[in-house]
Amino acid sequence: MADQLGMGFLNQERLSLLKDLEKNQIFLERAQEVSKTGHWFADFKEGITEVSEETARILGMDYHRDITREAFFKLLSDEDVNPFNRMVSEAIKQKKPLDAQVRIRVEGQTKWVDIRGYFEYDSEGGPSRGLGTIQDITEQVEAAKELEIYRENLEEMVKERTKELQIAKKAADEANQAKSLFLSNMSHEIRTPLNAIIGYAHLIQRESLSAKQKEQMEKLDTAAKGLVQIVNDILDLSKIEAHKMTLESHDFEPARIIDNIISLVREEVEKKQIALVVDFDHIPRIVQGDGVRLGQVLLNLVGNAVKFTEEGEVRIRGKVSGREGELLRLRFEVEDTGIGMTDEQIPRLFNDFQQADDSTTRRFGGTGLGLSISKKITELMGG
Repeated sequence: MADQLGMGFLNQERLSLLKDLEKNQIFLERAQEVSKTGHWFADFKEGITEVSEETARILGMDYHRDITREAFFKLLSDEDVNPFNRMVSEAIKQKKPLDAQVRIRVEGQTKWVDIRGYFEYDSEGGPSRGLGTIQDITEQVEAAKELEIYRENLEEMVKERTKELQIAKKAADEANQAKSLFLSNMSHEIRTPLNAIIGYAHLIQRESLSAKQKEQMEKLDTAAKGLVQIVNDILDLSKIEAHKMTLESHDFEPARIIDNIISLVREEVEKKQIALVVDFDHIPRIVQGDGVRLGQVLLNLVGNAVKFTEEGEVRIRGKVSGREGELLRLRFEVEDTGIGMTDEQIPRLFNDFQQADDSTTRRFGGTGLGLSISKKITELMGG
């Protein structure tokens, strides 16, 4: 009786194990079906080959029939037979895992499969058994090909677009140079008669004139000088854009440059009754550089400050901000108590032919070139 009970328990346990094994087998088959991956086993000594249902499906063969090595090689693409043989031989020779991607023909269609496996060896070093997987990677390969085609097309589009942009840039540069040359030539042509007008105006002012005539000649002189300044600004802008502006290097006195600027704006300062303060902090008496261009920049800054300040003061600061051997870096600041600017106006301040806004041009005049040129000259000086 006890023996019968024991056999009963053993049968129940075996039945439970068989059910678990069957369940795991179903899970494995479903997993292989989803991943399009099957497994294979080969016993080279016994000539036995076993495959999973998914392997048979991938190969387009009947799972219930023997799938031999010869049957598999018949599926291989002609171009891949020899390479695959070499890969298998190399894996066995070096005793390394097999990793091969080959094409097979199944039901008139070409498939890409990824075959992986490892081999066991007998005492003589020859392969005795092999175990591995086979995966249908056709979709991945086709997707990679499409991606490669897209990448090549994209590269071609980028090259073509780059070429178009280069052509457009070249045309724009040529047009810009032509414009600069035209402006330069026209500016010279305009400046020559203007200088003659200013010269004649000075000669006439030496004659005996009535108060009204003298006032008219002063207006003529002022207008002509203003026009000459505009022409000079256009010439400078043309030189900078054409990369033809060069900086000189000579000894000069920064203090004397400031004195000259003060003398040029003194009349306007006194007329407005504003203060003009100079604050220099240990700047050497004589330095070397382009004093003319420095004076041009500072005159633009100070002139603007005086123009836009109706009361209060304009302050000019200068100091040494850095030193590298004999090279000095000077910092100049111009501060005023004028009308000021909004945050929106500041970015436009250094653009060519732009002022803070249209009302500024109507009220105070100007071409919008002074600060733009000053910025470009400062950059040429390393500022």
